[in-house]
Amino acid sequence: MTKRNILILMSDEHARRVTGCYGDPLVRTPNIDALAARGVRFETAYSASPICVPARAALATGRPVHETGHWDNAHPYEGRPESWAHKSRQAGYHAVSIGKLHYRDAMGDTGFSEQKFPMHVENGRGDVAGSIREPLPVRHQSRKLAERLGPGETNYTRYDEAVRDAACDWLRNEAGQHDGWLLFVSFVAPHFPLVAPPQFYDLYSGEDLAPGQPVPDSAACHPWLSAMRKSYVYDNFNDARRCEALRSYYGLVSFLDSNIGQVLDALEGSGAAPATEILYFSDHGDNLGERGMWGKSTFYEESVGIPLIHAAPQSRSVAGTVCHTPVSLTDIYPTVLSIAGGVTAGEEHRQTLMDIAASADDRDRVVLSQYHAAGSPTAGFMLRQGDLKYCHYVGYEPQLFNLKSDPRESVNLASQPGYARQVEAFEARLSELLGKSPAEIDRQAKAAQALLVERHGGADAVLSGPILTATSTPVR
Repeated sequence: MTKRNILILMSDEHARRVTGCYGDPLVRTPNIDALAARGVRFETAYSASPICVPARAALATGRPVHETGHWDNAHPYEGRPESWAHKSRQAGYHAVSIGKLHYRDAMGDTGFSEQKFPMHVENGRGDVAGSIREPLPVRHQSRKLAERLGPGETNYTRYDEAVRDAACDWLRNEAGQHDGWLLFVSFVAPHFPLVAPPQFYDLYSGEDLAPGQPVPDSAACHPWLSAMRKSYVYDNFNDARRCEALRSYYGLVSFLDSNIGQVLDALEGSGAAPATEILYFSDHGDNLGERGMWGKSTFYEESVGIPLIHAAPQSRSVAGTVCHTPVSLTDIYPTVLSIAGGVTAGEEHRQTLMDIAASADDRDRVVLSQYHAAGSPTAGFMLRQGDLKYCHYVGYEPQLFNLKSDPRESVNLASQPGYARQVEAFEARLSELLGKSPAEIDRQAKAAQALLVERHGGADAVLSGPILTATSTPVR
């Protein structure tokens, strides 16, 4: 039996809402939109952790962060537990990675038969300063985000062009040599720096863009988020810079879409498209200046919500399906295994994206996200179920939002009369999913991080050196 091929397209920091098929009236994403039009679009998809390395480890393993100990950007994936790439290869697939992985390095066996232009954590160690949690260091380098904005080229855009070209070449020249292949194509855009190639920036140069949520005053800001705000310093943005940053972000999303379109064209030209399943998603989103915050690391929809699309060959696809059941990056693992036939004992009962999309919307399904990394004073956890989103911060008051009636997440219902039962139910469910109390997970993460910092000479030594802002590319 001929195997189905698997093409996985991934981006970095693509906020779900900045996609045409997810309702943005301004952004130009014709290729992603066309992919959704012939497949399934998951309306409520989430990152397993709104920061790169933990999200990518959870993606690879299908397991939540607290189970594997990939706590932050200095605890990268090294090949254990086995990934869907391992399982696909064991099932007879030729598994190739092109682009950003953000694992430890290219030396370990992470499941791929071949890595092209792999981008891994900086110097094999990553952001050790992000493991310093008590007290939180002030990351002054985050001000750099506002220092370079607008049209232009960066190492990241040049890298994505190299990744695109390598993926197109592989599909044209090598795809036909394998009976069953998995190609993972991972772009960096629209990750900062917020500098977009001019032809894509110009699509939005006349648009008057601005974040919708203002910076909250100190009394209105949740204390956990206030601590993050004091650690990540974004105090050099003004209205003009915010507008320029968003124009650049939108330009980078369109640049990403163009690169995806060229890869999909190469797939069509290869003749392999009728036998190829396609997945598109991002590792997490971006705060987009909402509430005065940029980057990721929060549980607001802009940061933790991701686009996720699955397009199967025409004979298996229900074109234009929209699924409202909450899903997570961890659902990619059983999905890929199901396609590749690499399911093993103990994994056969896990829901795939195909299972979820083929069923009625499940308002009882719960997905988990968590954060233990830079800027967070304690562990943060998010649960999404139905219309409700619950955010638990160890040692702080929780948040509860009704995303149907309050999509901008401006009204915290957690302390309001009438919601005590829902908060208690979410607290109980969170402990059930974690297998222990959130406070115990917080202690576990901080203990592992303290050991890592000590191995690098202690907090003073780590902070006396440069603090990582972004990972270098292998192509400049």
